[in-house]
Amino acid sequence: MALRNWQTISLLAQYGPVAVFSIYKGPGGKGDLPGVEFWQHCDLYEAKRSFFSKVQCRLQNLRPQGHPYVDWVYRDGVAQRLQDCLHQLQPEVVVFEEVWLYRYLATVQRHGCLTVLDNHNLEGDKEVYRQDTNASRKLQIQAHIRLRQIRSVEAAFIRQVTQTWLCSAEDQSLMQQCYGDRQNTWVIPNGVDVDFYNGVRQGDIAPAEILQQQVHRVLFLAKFSYGPNQQATEILIREIYPVLRQRYPDCELLLVGREPTSLMQQAAKENPRIIVTGQVPDVRPYLAAAQVMVVPLRQGGGTRLKILEAFAAGCAVVSTAKGAEGIAVEDDEHLLLRESADDLAAGVITLWEDGAFRSRLAAAAWELVNSRYSREGVGQRLRDAIAALPLETSP
Repeated sequence: MALRNWQTISLLAQYGPVAVFSIYKGPGGKGDLPGVEFWQHCDLYEAKRSFFSKVQCRLQNLRPQGHPYVDWVYRDGVAQRLQDCLHQLQPEVVVFEEVWLYRYLATVQRHGCLTVLDNHNLEGDKEVYRQDTNASRKLQIQAHIRLRQIRSVEAAFIRQVTQTWLCSAEDQSLMQQCYGDRQNTWVIPNGVDVDFYNGVRQGDIAPAEILQQQVHRVLFLAKFSYGPNQQATEILIREIYPVLRQRYPDCELLLVGREPTSLMQQAAKENPRIIVTGQVPDVRPYLAAAQVMVVPLRQGGGTRLKILEAFAAGCAVVSTAKGAEGIAVEDDEHLLLRESADDLAAGVITLWEDGAFRSRLAAAAWELVNSRYSREGVGQRLRDAIAALPLETSP
């Protein structure tokens, strides 16, 4: 999400100064982001919730509309600070990151701004809200309520904003299935700065110091507090990596990203060839250390920036269809698409053992990301969307 937000900020900066109003659980601050001239951060742990808001959350299962997390994110004090910023800055367009900020929409609309929902994931289609027939009756009812609630919020948000941006044509099709055809939707794919990763592909960026030894190494890059990534990591540790070790006892599993789980940390403690880095300042030395990235995702929405990063860096990819969803890839041309844990492991072994095939896949994947998912390619999609807004300024 952070990479997509930066993509949006950098492209919108072509039209004029960009202001950021961030709402997050914890402290935040302004970094050196070109084009960002104003940054107001609100720490949700410090912002107080009203008594009425607390009562709403207590009655969450009785409400036909709303959603507990949408309610939790909202604070009267934060809304007031947002209103003060809008009054001070007088923006023409306000872009909302994801559906969870829905209750702040009314504050923005009072200022007459054009509004955009950048919907990173179509929440109303997520598997997390599906009814599990093996779950208890209570959990099935709760899943049904949550699905109804999030669809109510998402439908209202999409209906009220000037435009909705989605990550892929697949998400656009799913949105139509959930909420009907909407004329104000635009597909703005996730993209990457391809030039940033050229040093990996060309061998100019060395592997991280702890990974200098030349061994068979597979990488998974993720934010591990995200449920689908946790599930994928468990599959990697318990099902895929043991198969790889049977063939290559010296092979390493490299798990890179913030908020590692207790399962990951315990696995790393028990096996030094499972390497858990936590958050790193630069992912390129870790991409340089791995011959293959594996993406064993079973759930989740949007498109996986990790795959685009691997493509740009020249790192071959083995993924499930869900993992590669939303990216215009073809099996055995840009990557290997495999579903079961055994088949994913077999795909990794194939790429380890056939360097020529691995190089062909990586070259085709680079051509794809450079032509369709570079900042230039995505930028044209965003410019088309902005051109459809009744703006007074132009780049």
